[in-house]
Amino acid sequence: MGSALGPSTETARFNSRARASGPHGKKLTKQTFAILPKIEEIDEFLQRRVDLREVVREVHPEVCFSEPMVHRKASALGRQERQRALMRPFPELHTIEKAGREQALPIEDILDACVACWLALTVRRRRS
Repeated sequence: MGSALGPSTETARFNSRARASGPHGKKLTKQTFAILPKIEEIDEFLQRRVDLREVVREVHPEVCFSEPMVHRKASALGRQERQRALMRPFPELHTIEKAGREQALPIEDILDACVACWLALTVRRRRS
């Protein structure tokens, strides 16, 4: 069966490519390799739900802010920078952060999810 995301992400081929060097001698990063199960999960989901293929989008949080972030997201200054940017669309950001921390989620993931949510809401408003 083919992949909903495209032939280059079929699970078996993708996993074998992940272990091999690319044409420029580069391998997938550890972070990329770590999310392969999630890529497989969404791929399988979209194979079942063809109707959602035009709705589901990949998001890169670092490029979703209205201005470039200066500091690394894992640093204290980076977290503060992202929190300031997210306070406008999410005035109760601290409540969201608290709920995420109660589920043992890393703060960086919580903030990334918030910016992805903000982007989705913005796109929806613009389409309406």
